[in-house]
Amino acid sequence: MSVNLKHSVWSIFSVKLISTFLVLFLIAQANYAQKSDSSQVSLDSTKLSQEKIESSNKNYQEDNPFILWKDFYVPFIAVFFAWLLSFIPQKRQNIQQTFFELLKNQIDVLNRIDHNGLKGPAYFKQAKENLNYFYNFLTRGEMFVVNNEVRIKMSETSYTSNESMVKFFKEKPIKNKNQTEKEFQRELAEYIYVYFFEKNSIYVGHYFRHLFNMIKFVKRNRIWIINTKFYTRLIQAQMSAPELYVLFYNGLIFKEMEDFINNYSLIENLSINDLMNVEHFSFYDKCKMKMRPIYSWNKLGRD
Repeated sequence: MSVNLKHSVWSIFSVKLISTFLVLFLIAQANYAQKSDSSQVSLDSTKLSQEKIESSNKNYQEDNPFILWKDFYVPFIAVFFAWLLSFIPQKRQNIQQTFFELLKNQIDVLNRIDHNGLKGPAYFKQAKENLNYFYNFLTRGEMFVVNNEVRIKMSETSYTSNESMVKFFKEKPIKNKNQTEKEFQRELAEYIYVYFFEKNSIYVGHYFRHLFNMIKFVKRNRIWIINTKFYTRLIQAQMSAPELYVLFYNGLIFKEMEDFINNYSLIENLSINDLMNVEHFSFYDKCKMKMRPIYSWNKLGRD
């Protein structure tokens, strides 16, 4: 549904809502008028004196707030509804304009990222590869000592003695008997992302702060825009798969971002096959993710 069509639908809804209030108001007036007529007929039928009739009518008028305040509230309500009819579309238009400016700024923030020649989407693609490497490094690596030098072995021909990586490996979480596998995997993923974030906050910090405030803007104005899903899907649509991947693990260490991801399904276009471990999808209980099928080239008739 286009944005203009949404505005039209909202305008029609507003008119119907206000019309309903006016109808209820007229019904209330009619009920009071009917009560007055019934009271008059009842008094006539019992042949009460004229003085008692006048006294009864006077008491009724004193008890009826519509009669006492009609000169005030009728014009006030009319003016208020007229203002509301003009205010709501203008408010929603301003919110929409601000949102698309924020969306444009988010893309500009992405394109300004530059790390050793890796810019924007290319940087996030490399970040994804690094995070996956760190996970494999911690889960598959083996530590040994050669000539008093500590090395981390990744394969028969691959190892590292880099001090930073050795320290990273030594301080990794160790599963204890009281932990479930899910709890351990989350602790491990958080450990890896914190390590990554500390070294890359100068690049991803601004990106995720701006993204967070853009989503917060949508949430804060949800009473006016009604369909927040429409706007959060636009946010997700302009993010590449590697960006969604890094967002997935960013949410693990920032609680408010984790809530946004769950509540607005911000990673529903991310394949679980792209994660460090496919079981990590369970970290977000409220957010559905897609599973990309892994085809065999032989089954597709290719070499």
